[in-house]
Amino acid sequence: MRLFPVASPIPQDNPALLAAGRDTWAKAFQMELAAIHEIRYDPELPFSEALFINQPERKVAKDYEKLATDLSAFVETLFADNSAEQQQRDARPDIFERDPSDPRSSRAAQGKRFEERVADLLRLLGYTVEPEQLVDSNRVDLVARIDTGLESTVYFVECKDHQSAMGADVVDKLGVWLSKPDARALNARGMVVANSFSPAAFSAAKGLHISVYTPQDLERRLLDFDRYLGQLIADFEQSPLAAAYVTQRSQSTQPSTKAGKKETGIQDLVAHGIDWAKGRGSRLWVLLGDYGTGKTAYTEKLAYELAKLARSDSSIPVPLRISLREFPNKVSLDELLAERWRQATGQRKDPRVLLHLVQRGRIVLLFDAFDEMGIAAAGRSVVEQFRMLVRITGSAGDTAQGNRVLVTCREQFFKDHGDAIKVAEGKEDRITTSPLQDIAQRFDGAIDTVAAFDEASRAGARHSHF
Repeated sequence: MRLFPVASPIPQDNPALLAAGRDTWAKAFQMELAAIHEIRYDPELPFSEALFINQPERKVAKDYEKLATDLSAFVETLFADNSAEQQQRDARPDIFERDPSDPRSSRAAQGKRFEERVADLLRLLGYTVEPEQLVDSNRVDLVARIDTGLESTVYFVECKDHQSAMGADVVDKLGVWLSKPDARALNARGMVVANSFSPAAFSAAKGLHISVYTPQDLERRLLDFDRYLGQLIADFEQSPLAAAYVTQRSQSTQPSTKAGKKETGIQDLVAHGIDWAKGRGSRLWVLLGDYGTGKTAYTEKLAYELAKLARSDSSIPVPLRISLREFPNKVSLDELLAERWRQATGQRKDPRVLLHLVQRGRIVLLFDAFDEMGIAAAGRSVVEQFRMLVRITGSAGDTAQGNRVLVTCREQFFKDHGDAIKVAEGKEDRITTSPLQDIAQRFDGAIDTVAAFDEASRAGARHSHF
């Protein structure tokens, strides 16, 4: 429960009465006077029925106007806190749904995980990071160092996993710490990382030259997606597929018990794929199809639609589409991702950055043509290749969108190696054949088959093309 204290007017012409009243407020609310919303006394207040809205220049009218503004902001903060807490619960049910007796569910444990997350981000950004350090008798959450040329810069980093916007008090305290002898000897700078900040915190940080970031701010510094997304969108829109693509669906998987009708399967694979990338369903999705059913076209179209969404909404995962036929000899996922990113952007990037963003749900992986990778890599185990691609889906990501992988494959090739998924999970050591339905039951992976184009679809494609 949070209080929004409002104090009744006390005549201003009696200093002793005013002081006594304010002392009573402070004791009753157990809060500083500055946090109590006071309505100043107006001598005409008890004897007038004047509407203050018609007299906005009066002091008491201004007090009520400020009260209304502050109360609105207070209510918005409450809703924001509730929303932030629910988002955290939705993203990490493994933490919030633990038994209270589990030590990992404690607030201290959650705070420590937040510090570890910040430390990981700073390391990915090139900092060397030491956990909690005692400096000038003050316990600093993290001490981070980064070298630029011949200079080395030291940061004292405070990490605050608050559900509400962090106030100026943490910034002010860090400012005091930075003025102490040991901190000055290090020429240390300040950094505060929190989920959100109040306007007062931003103002205090600016005055003290302290950097303030959210974890999302740090993640955005890991990789700039703007140019990549722009190029992906432009390439698709200039391709013949942009005009010729028609809606694709999946085959039905189960007969219906109603009037002999069959289930229709997924009617729009692109819409389904967008929902899947946003966190719906299994992390691993295998999409099968014969030659000519449009598996490659589908991954290109899905990547395009996701890219358009991600460009305007940072909560949408960025698609990294990889044509496996172009990388037949890659033996590790990090090597594959780094090489694909270099191919797409010309940038060499630490693969740990890419893997981190996959785990966080900022990148979704779209692997096309697994069967062609298997054919090209002579002498290598198909099972090992598949394990390398999908192993990451075996663990939950940091969000519902994390660790999501789509693999397309020719249907018969996949049936010939039906237990590849079981092997990828470590349940089998050898390949045996088994029905696709059995695979889906044994592994938490969704398996769908692209429906062949019917005559109506072909006609639509011809019409779109011409």
